Amino acid sequence: MPAEIPSQLADEALFLNWAVYTNLAPWTEVVAWADGWIERLDVWPEQITEISLNNRPEDSGARKALAELAQKCQARDFPQQLVERALSKVQSGQNPSQIISELYPLVFENIEMGGLELPVAPPAFLKDALYQLDYDAESIDPEYGWTDIRGEAASAWLQNRIQEELQSVLTQLAGSNK
Repeated sequence: MPAEIPSQLADEALFLNWAVYTNLAPWTEVVAWADGWIERLDVWPEQITEISLNNRPEDSGARKALAELAQKCQARDFPQQLVERALSKVQSGQNPSQIISELYPLVFENIEMGGLELPVAPPAFLKDALYQLDYDAESIDPEYGWTDIRGEAASAWLQNRIQEELQSVLTQLAGSNK
């Protein structure tokens, strides 16, 4: 009999699936996560073993195993986790344009990850924020941008815009979870 998949495990799998898909997290983080679940559970889903034994997502069916676990999720905290992680990356000084491109696939309803289609239904205000941030990033493009902001000033401006938008999204998410 297959092991039951705890809802927390499935929710975490969805987040990690996305994080790997968008380069928000390295595969080594996923392996460590799987190993942690093996230590906590007496019996665990076979997908956890598949992930734990493979050092790269390209190995065997590890990527598909993560996606299979993600399909069992409730996705309650998924948007908030992604926004918090992205905001943390912005605050640590990572490339703001890259962070926007990592989050942008959230504007779609379904995304193929690990060979399986996963439903992703973020709230409309998150999609609106991502559209705005994409517009802001295009406006400062060094070659095609239409604002006068360039170089380090552009990066600092975009970093500030991301922080403003993502903080607003977190506030709205907190309000909608009450």
